[in-house]
Amino acid sequence: MLICRVALFALSWLTLIAQYLLMVPGHTNSSLIMATLNFFGYFTILTVTSVALATTVPVIHAARARGIWAGSPGPVFETLLRFFDRPAVRAGIGLNILLVCVVYNTLLAPIHNPTGLGALTNASLHTLIPVLYLIDWALYSDKSDMRYEDLAFWIIYPGAYGVFHIFRGLIFGDFVYPFLDINELGAISVSVNMLILGAVYVIGAVAFISFGRRGWGGPPASE
Repeated sequence: MLICRVALFALSWLTLIAQYLLMVPGHTNSSLIMATLNFFGYFTILTVTSVALATTVPVIHAARARGIWAGSPGPVFETLLRFFDRPAVRAGIGLNILLVCVVYNTLLAPIHNPTGLGALTNASLHTLIPVLYLIDWALYSDKSDMRYEDLAFWIIYPGAYGVFHIFRGLIFGDFVYPFLDINELGAISVSVNMLILGAVYVIGAVAFISFGRRGWGGPPASE
């Protein structure tokens, strides 16, 4: 289990670094800031970053248990560790990364054909990392204390991103996801698309919580 988590930890961070270097080469200092903001303007990048942080937690725990790392990373990082160690948070990340995988491979893959290193990072971001994280969550993650009320917490992230994406696109004229492009599709079509995605997300959330409450692959959830 630990070997698999270390591999996912390394893959997640290396993929993010490689994708960043592909997206922001040759920029001046001022344009580098904008390019970096654009990099983190993708739902995929934000979600894979959360996967990377979540996989960092068990690696640090293992390093401390083995006496490899005895120091403290500081109060801010300790708070992040506790946050990403929560069963509800790790499950929510699983749902978000599943959404990344499904939406990309059904809606975006037919119109996106990267080559070279970009093809490798693309496959890692949208397929390999999601599959590996979901396997890890299903088989090994603690699912105790999962409740249906968690849905209200989970939906904040994709909902906030959807609003951010719309305002960002209206301000800069650049919508990174074509199915949310108001300029091309119009407000009504985009609203319908967002409602459909929201419904799919809610159904997925109920399925995740039901799975977790059965206690499969980890400590049983509390009733």
